[in-house]
Amino acid sequence: MPHTQQFQHTIYVPKLTSNTQLLRQFKDQLDNNNHSNNQDKLHNHKNNRMNTSLEATIQVLKTQIGQLATTVNEIIQQKSNATPAQPLVNLKSGTS
Repeated sequence: MPHTQQFQHTIYVPKLTSNTQLLRQFKDQLDNNNHSNNQDKLHNHKNNRMNTSLEATIQVLKTQIGQLATTVNEIIQQKSNATPAQPLVNLKSGTS
């Protein structure tokens, strides 16, 4: 006759809680999720506002750089068309 072994297994069964406790836990979890979502929305709003401000600042800088480049080009053009501050000596004229 074959020998058989019997094993005893322990099964963990969580303690059942009342419906009120389950509802309270569920509500608390929802509140935590809502709080986290609200913080994410606030963080995203701040980032969007900062990005918009940064984009506006970059646009202003681009405009100012363009204006500066135009002014520099105008000054260079004026200098190249102006008569020299001191007369140039013509070395080929033959006069002494």
